[in-house]
Amino acid sequence: AAARTQLEAIVRDDPSNAQAYYFLGSLAYDDKRWTEAVGYFKKALLFGPNLERVYYDLTAAQLAADDAAGAVLTLRQAGGKFPANFLSEYLMALAEGKQKNFSEAIKHFTAAEVIAKAGEPKRLTAEFYFEVGIAFERKGDHAEAVKYFERALAVKPEFPEAQNYLGYMWAERG
Repeated sequence: AAARTQLEAIVRDDPSNAQAYYFLGSLAYDDKRWTEAVGYFKKALLFGPNLERVYYDLTAAQLAADDAAGAVLTLRQAGGKFPANFLSEYLMALAEGKQKNFSEAIKHFTAAEVIAKAGEPKRLTAEFYFEVGIAFERKGDHAEAVKYFERALAVKPEFPEAQNYLGYMWAERG
């Protein structure tokens, strides 16, 4: 609360302070105040349009606030300024998936996986593979979904969400 009060005083004195808006957005995000976080991150970008990290945090807040279309627009803006990276591809995959564009989501998950394998393999977590499996299952490609759920379980054998999803998928298919 004290940090928030100080940051609010900073933006009152300097209404174009992008960093202060970013930190206010981060505090709001941590408190699950998604709409407020979106507003602060947008102000941070207004005054700091080259702050790459803000685009991704804004996207995460938009996704949490169920604004997948806004998240896609934010990522397209970032894509016009910065090269593709794991986070931009991963977030775009999540946004496309929320809009039920599962083929597009899979393209972005695949790009994220390629980028991670090339330089950040620790990003390929059980949760990542689980999300890819969900996209394949919802697209109707059960064979690929199984592969990704099994990858998730190979990384984290005690992953109940993946175990349940895979079990129900198999049960539904006989």
